[in-house]
Amino acid sequence: MRLFAFTCLLTIALGQLGCAIAPRQPAVYPIDGYYHGVFELQHLDDAKQRGPVLFRFAGGRYDVLGIKDHTPPRGCGSYTLSDVLILKDECVHQAHFDWSLILDGAYTYRYNGRTLILEQRDALGRYRRIVLYRVDTDGHDSGTQ
Repeated sequence: MRLFAFTCLLTIALGQLGCAIAPRQPAVYPIDGYYHGVFELQHLDDAKQRGPVLFRFAGGRYDVLGIKDHTPPRGCGSYTLSDVLILKDECVHQAHFDWSLILDGAYTYRYNGRTLILEQRDALGRYRRIVLYRVDTDGHDSGTQ
């Protein structure tokens, strides 16, 4: 019985020591914030769909809202950021718009701290481009100054 108790105490102590030695690093999301900008989809026949858009990135989650005619439609979900930005749409969508406008998948991106540019060419060859400007927490546009 003493050996069992000693083993339990030793396991707990080593577990606590391991936590103290290697603290878990919080995830870093450098693009977190509010953005406004323009969404554009270019079809194979060079026809374009374009509309104003609002984005919010926060802690690995995103929300998007097309301001006019569901271009793009409302979206939400998770995102990961590495050498590409991957949006994983998790919203429930209605059927009254073009579902090819849903923002999902891998995007190349450029970010300078104020302007975020996302680009994607889908499997059908359509090209999506989204240019976003960060909005400061006080409501001022920090991308066009």
